[in-house]
Amino acid sequence: MDDEKIKELEEKQTKQKAERNYNFYRPVGQFIEHVDTVNFSMDKDGNFQFENVGQVNGTQSNQVPQVAEQDNEERFHFIHPEIEDEGALRIHKAIKRLVTYQKVPEICAYLKEQKQKDKLYLPPNPSPVYKELKRLGMPTGDGYGETYFASCYKNITLSKV
Repeated sequence: MDDEKIKELEEKQTKQKAERNYNFYRPVGQFIEHVDTVNFSMDKDGNFQFENVGQVNGTQSNQVPQVAEQDNEERFHFIHPEIEDEGALRIHKAIKRLVTYQKVPEICAYLKEQKQKDKLYLPPNPSPVYKELKRLGMPTGDGYGETYFASCYKNITLSKV
């Protein structure tokens, strides 16, 4: 090494300031200029899976493939045990949308339909199902009470498959 390079290295070591790294795909511990939200999960191998990776610092990136959406939320408790993970996630999301936008009779009709298709394994007692649907976002106001739900739910458990 010549004297100039040695002096440059010595100067860098004395200053030792952190540099900004705008490469989003490097290991953790870097400085990222601006990010509104970062959605990620960890797979069974301990690798991070990022969702909605798109624009970074105003440039569109095509380097990262789309990651399959993974939901870390606890799934609907009454999905039939023979349903695989992908199907279970689909059923969970459908029920979550259903309880958000539909009324009790429609919710019970859907549960009955899914039970007849062997996608749900529902208990005879409506109380745990009601609690589970509330956990997923079903309203509790007028027309969504537990007694009304129980009366609609009886049609599910009394019907033969």
